[in-house]
Parts: sequence; structure tokens; C-alpha cells
Amino acid sequence: MNETLDPEYIRKTIIRELYAIHFDQTIRKNLNTIRNQENWDDDPVFFKVLDQMDRDERLIRTQTLMGGYKLTPKGIDHAEKLGIAQKDLLETNQTIRTCILDHLTDVYEDIDSKSELSVEEIASKLKREIHIVQANLFFLTGGYFVLQKRSGRYSINPKFIDHVKKWRIQNELINEFERLKNQKTNPQKRGREFQKLFARLAELHGWSQEESVKTKYEEIDVIIFKGREYYLIENKWEKESIQPSVVGVLESKLNDRAGIRGGILVSMSGYTSGAEKKVSNLSNKQLILLFGPNDVKALFKGESKLDELIDLK
Repeated sequence: MNETLDPEYIRKTIIRELYAIHFDQTIRKNLNTIRNQENWDDDPVFFKVLDQMDRDERLIRTQTLMGGYKLTPKGIDHAEKLGIAQKDLLETNQTIRTCILDHLTDVYEDIDSKSELSVEEIASKLKREIHIVQANLFFLTGGYFVLQKRSGRYSINPKFIDHVKKWRIQNELINEFERLKNQKTNPQKRGREFQKLFARLAELHGWSQEESVKTKYEEIDVIIFKGREYYLIENKWEKESIQPSVVGVLESKLNDRAGIRGGILVSMSGYTSGAEKKVSNLSNKQLILLFGPNDVKALFKGESKLDELIDLK
């Protein structure tokens, strides 16, 4: 089959192009120009896909009679979750949405301030063009994060205040993690800061935590627990990959404790094949999970949840 006639190709192309059109005012296109560009003028497959996206899936909706389709909030979310959206535009939108929610939460919590703002007031505060602020407000109101009043003004949905506060903490942790990555300091100091940061991250993901737990014989970087499920965590941020001896140290700590589900090694420098093999050999006796640099980055960026990563490993 010709790729351009493949329904999935047509779907992704429509979503990608309409996403760019929605957020970038400089793009002078509509669905008709896209159709001409792709040579879909007389293609029944195109019209079938279009109808499904409009009537069944509600990813797009008619804006005008002249090829003026636009993405719905559901379609925007679909584009971003499937990785169809342009990366630079997606990153810009995520930043703007964070700032919008942050600002609307501030004015909501300020008893001396009006809690409803116009798009012009929001754009002025964020120092962004009105068009892209309006485009992101369209998405946020579609998801009910933001409420649009009859006056055309906007306010935060009180139901999502806690969500915004959690979002703030997530951004704070990301910034601290990036600072730590770029900071020139000795490995021991960086390791201590990293374990404190990881303990806060675990708490954000719904786990209780104790950091720098000292006993008569040893010190444990972090203990996380939820209900009756406990894990010992060792954090490492070194130049070289982790050796089997580090796995052995964690194994020893686990052997000394009853009721512990297992251990988690968190390393920003990865693991040697010997360390991975040792963990595999211990699997019948001790549960030890290895979190590498990509796992850590995904957790801090909110791309993975700690519970899901534990289950996956």
C-alpha cells in the first residue's frame, strides 16, 4: 500500500499538522491545503479517516466550511501522548501551561486579588503572545483545569489546586536535579544531595520516606515505604559504572532486616555487566532493582511513576 494512503499515516499527518496550526499563528494552512499537499483530493480513505476522527473519536471538529477543522482538547492530548506533536512546540506549550496554572493558583489564593483574569492579563504576566496563551487556555478549559466564565475571563478550577501544588514541587525537583547535573562538586557531596533529592521525589510519588537512616553498624541512604511494603535505597552518582561490590553491600543490609520487600540501587553512572549479573544471581534470595540514569531522568521529569517503575523492574 502507498504510505500516503495508509489510514494511520493520514491520521497522524492530520493530527501533527493541525497541532502546529493551532499553536503557531505563522502557519497559513488548513485541512484543504494539507489534503492538496498530500494528494488526498479524491481519496475515499482520507474522508473515511476524517469522519472517524470527527464523529466517532472527537479528535477534531469543524471550525468553518472551507476546510477549517481544528483539534479538540482531546485531539491535542492525543497528539502529545502519542509523540505526534512537534517536540519544540510541545515543550513550549508545557511551559506555558505550567505558568498559566501557577499564576491562576496564585491569584486564587491571594484574598486581596481578583481570581478571574482575562487572556490579555495572563499573556502580559507570562510575557507571551496572546495567541499561544489563548491556544493553551483552550486545552486547559477542555480538561477542566481552568474555568472560563461567561465574561470570557479565566480562573483556576479549585478541584485542581492540589494538582497544581504537586506540579510546582515536580518542577522544583526537576530544576534541582538539573542544577545538580551541571554542578562541579566532589562525588561524595553530590551523592548526599542526590539521596536527599530522591527521597523527596519518592514522597511526591506517594511513598513515605526516611533519609540517612543510621544504625549502630551502618547507614542507609533512604528507606521508602507504603503500607507494609518497604525498600532500602542506595543512591550513587559517580564517574564510573557501579561494580558488583556495591550490590554486595546492599545485599548485606537486606540480609540484616526482616520484613523488607527488597532493595533499589539508583545509579547515575549505570552498572557494569558484573553488577547486573550479580543481581540476577541473587534473584532467588533477594530482590534488588537497578535504576539507571534514564530511569532517574524519567522519574524527575514525570514521565514515569515510581510504583510503575518498581513493578516493571
